[in-house]
Amino acid sequence: MAHKQLLELIRRSLVSNAGDLRFPIKLSFVLTNRCNAKCLMCNIWKKDTADEFGIEEIDRFFSNSGKFSWIDISGGEVFLRDDVVDVARSAAHHCRSLYLLHFATNGLLPEKIIPAMEKILRLKIPKVLMTVSLDGYRELHDKIRGVPGGFDKAIKTYNELQKFNGPSFKVFIGMTLIEDNFREVERSIHSFGEQVNGFSYDDLHVNIAQRSGHYYDNSELSLPDPHKLYAAVESIRNKRRFNFTSPVAYLENRYLKGAAEFLRTKRCPEKCQSLSVSCFMDPKGNIYPCNTYGRLIANVRDFNFSLEKLLASEEARRLRAEIKKGLCPHCWTPCEAYQTIIANFLGFRRFCK
Repeated sequence: MAHKQLLELIRRSLVSNAGDLRFPIKLSFVLTNRCNAKCLMCNIWKKDTADEFGIEEIDRFFSNSGKFSWIDISGGEVFLRDDVVDVARSAAHHCRSLYLLHFATNGLLPEKIIPAMEKILRLKIPKVLMTVSLDGYRELHDKIRGVPGGFDKAIKTYNELQKFNGPSFKVFIGMTLIEDNFREVERSIHSFGEQVNGFSYDDLHVNIAQRSGHYYDNSELSLPDPHKLYAAVESIRNKRRFNFTSPVAYLENRYLKGAAEFLRTKRCPEKCQSLSVSCFMDPKGNIYPCNTYGRLIANVRDFNFSLEKLLASEEARRLRAEIKKGLCPHCWTPCEAYQTIIANFLGFRRFCK
């Protein structure tokens, strides 16, 4: 079955290089705005949590929109929901082509995260990835995340999850580069290595902080000087080992290379494929192109939970055409960049106006 799902992902990825898809390969799904951290670069923890999807509506959505090969589940903090295993089970049951399921966590709840992941891994999804956020050495991380003792809890979560590492699971440390920490990457990496046996730069997932009104609610965030941030990103990339056999390592390397151009030009270094290869859904079923562009298309509740019908609407078609022309805010986050890299892999779009 895993072989079949991988082939379907490859097939649809190749098709995406030649033209638009009727249904996205990837869904970025914010499961909840609830959060137990108070991060400097994000105000999700201040947002309203009323009217978020319950498990019944989530199940109905995946039942009526079950063609995803790749689902990214984030928050808020997803493991504050007691039904996170049921969410994964619903996705695995209805999305018969699901190859990759990714979770992002702040790691503050190891007592909930570890048993939940044990159950999720029994669902036999071909690839499950987890990113645990660590934004610096102990004192710096706790300051950025606004949680005393947060570093130690996140490290505990990461170390416990490492026990599951294998062909179908991999855990990474995720570091978001902001004004407060981008100069402290080397010290932070050394700190991670003191706590994690065998840790290397290859286990680090890097994200450049971005502004987003509809997701992070951080439109006033002060971003680092792009020239100085570029040097930090290049330092990380040069210290990674490029593993030609690992698709994740390939995407990480391409992302970091693209980050250099983005920091120089403030424009997406590849032709963006939002609303074709991917889309973004918030906890209430509102659909946006991505986690940065705050142009609301519609709510899936108004389309009988059918994403395909929603994306066939006139508003979605109009917005997709605008994005293809580059008429969007432009971003370069892993949440959006990875699938755009895949959809530009063959280079066809570089020669298209």
